[in-house]
Amino acid sequence: MATAKPHPEDGEKPGHEHDHDGGGEAGGHDHAHGGVFGERTELIFAIGSGVALATGWLISLRLTGLAPLAFFLIAYGLGGFFTLKEAIENLRKRQFEIDSLMLVAAAGAAALGQWAEGALLLFLFSIGHALEHFAMGRARRAIE
Repeated sequence: MATAKPHPEDGEKPGHEHDHDGGGEAGGHDHAHGGVFGERTELIFAIGSGVALATGWLISLRLTGLAPLAFFLIAYGLGGFFTLKEAIENLRKRQFEIDSLMLVAAAGAAALGQWAEGALLLFLFSIGHALEHFAMGRARRAIE
């Protein structure tokens, strides 16, 4: 189970511990900065997931089979990348948090052949997560 900090520091949410030092735009999360696209890497991945999901859905209106599935898999990869990274980090600390739960739900959707629904789940979760970190970073910079 996740352990909650009694007093969150630096904008961290209760129950969301971190062992890293950084402040940065993501409140100490190393996955939201320093990536391929800098501080906005997580947001760009989330948007890419949405684009792949929408493309797959549009293709599925006319075609079935591998064409839409390929785009749903891209959406899974982009939308689930940082979620998987955080889930692994949490599991190493023997914590089960929302990131792990989202991955289980997306895997369940895939197992049922509901690739679009799983991709939508990961897209929505990743865009919410990325926007949260982006907003926290802007607020932190405004206060400084």
